[in-house]
This record gives sequence, structure tokens and C-alpha cells, in this order.
Amino acid sequence: MTMAKWTKQLDDTSEKSIRWYPQWNEREDMIIRCGGFPNVPLIGTQGAINYNPKLAPRQAGYPMVLPPSDEALTTFIIHDLGIQNMEYLKRIRQAWKSVVRKGPERGLVVAKPHLTTNPRLNADKESGLGQVRLGEPSKWKLVCTRMPKEDTERAHREEESWSQAITQEMYFREIEREQALAEKQELKTALAKSRRREAKAKDQLSQLWERARILKAKSAKNRLQREHLESQRQQRMVELILEHCRYLYENMKNLSLPPVRKGKLSASQPRYAMRSKTKAMENKVEALE
Repeated sequence: MTMAKWTKQLDDTSEKSIRWYPQWNEREDMIIRCGGFPNVPLIGTQGAINYNPKLAPRQAGYPMVLPPSDEALTTFIIHDLGIQNMEYLKRIRQAWKSVVRKGPERGLVVAKPHLTTNPRLNADKESGLGQVRLGEPSKWKLVCTRMPKEDTERAHREEESWSQAITQEMYFREIEREQALAEKQELKTALAKSRRREAKAKDQLSQLWERARILKAKSAKNRLQREHLESQRQQRMVELILEHCRYLYENMKNLSLPPVRKGKLSASQPRYAMRSKTKAMENKVEALE
């Protein structure tokens, strides 16, 4: 391609020709390095990932301007083989304390918000007449003329639309941030309530176990008392029976002996006495039962 064709093609280039990044997302500068890492390191639950600062605005259009805020960070636990990379993860965490930023020298990414990707518009805004640098990789330079009035008005309209888009995007991001903070606070509150309920349940369970232990001890004590009383009652019954047997045995011996003196009542008196003794013994046994 000849120089004339290159000049014509570059002269016809507008902001819609190449979109390295969204128009509303122009930045003064962005993070290009953290500590000794050539890429910007990020730690996630699936391991350590990073992004290349030169490719990020050209591919995704979301360059990183500030380190992650404390509200946006969440804790997570590394299991199994992830512990082997603990030193590397510590280096990543410390790297955010030494952030390196760059601005205009990034090339096509514009440093000033009021500049566009159109070389003719940028040239007229900066110096009216002069030379325009399209980026570090390319060394092409064009001699530009003053921008027409229509282009100036169009540039102002574009600036206003970009400003509105940036303001709207910042508003949406602020809403998302507030929602994230509210959700985080709700999770903290729910966690605190859950812990209180768990502690209360443990306390109630401990009280139930203590009551069960006391009831079990009382039951065992009552059982021992009943067994002791039953044993005493049976022993008393045995003693009464033995006493009654001895009494009957003595009476039987007395009945077998000849009478000492004659009379009507001599034979009936031991018999009546034995009956009364037997009746008293039966009453005692019934009372024990």
C-alpha cells in the first residue's frame, strides 16, 4: 500500500473503526503491575488467576483502576493440595500494596477524558495544527488541518454522551456496591442469629441431659430403697414363721405330757392359749403383707 493510500485510510479512520475499549470506560490510568508480578494477580476460589494489563482493555474493556476494596473481598478456605501454593498466595496478597499505574504511554488508550480515538479530533483539540501520535507501536504521523464546525459539534455531543454513560455506569456500580454491602450485612446478621440459636439449643440439650441424669439417680435410689424394705419385710415374716413354729413345737410337747392335776379346765387351757397365739401370729403376718 502506497503512502497516499495509507494517508487516506488513516484520514478516514474514526472512533468506530477500532474499539479497543468501550467509549464510556476511558480512564486516566490503570493498574499494569503489582509488586514483582508482570500481570495483575487475582486470587479466587478456583486458584490464582491474573490478567495482562495490555490485553485486558482490548479484549474485555474493563481495565483495573483501583485495588479491590475491603467490602469486595471475601474469605475462603484452601483445602487439600492448595496449601502447597501458600507462599505464592501470600506474595499475591502483598503485591497489592505496591501498585504501579500508567496513563498516556499505553498507546491507543486515551489519557484525557475529552480526547477521542479520532486523530483529527484529538489534533485540533490539542494544538489546532500539529502532529498526532497513534500509539507507541506505530510511528505514523499525520499533518492535520483545523477541524470543521460540524465535527466540533459532533465531538461535543460525543463527549456529553460519554459523560452521561460514565455517570450512569458509576451510578450502577455504586448501586451494586451498596447491594453487595447490604447482602453482606444480612449474611452477617443471619450468621449471628444462627450461632445464637445453636448456643441456645446446646444449652437446652445440656439441661435436658442433666435432668435425665438426676431422674436416673433418683430412680436408682428409690429402687434400692424398695428392695431394702422388701428384704426387711420378708426377713420379718420368716422370723415370725420360725417363732410360730417353735411355739407350736413347744405346745405339741406339752400336749403329749400327762396332766399334772385333775380338773375340767386342765386340758383345755393349753389348747385355748395355743389358738390365741396362732391367731396373733396370723395377724402379724397379714400386717407385714
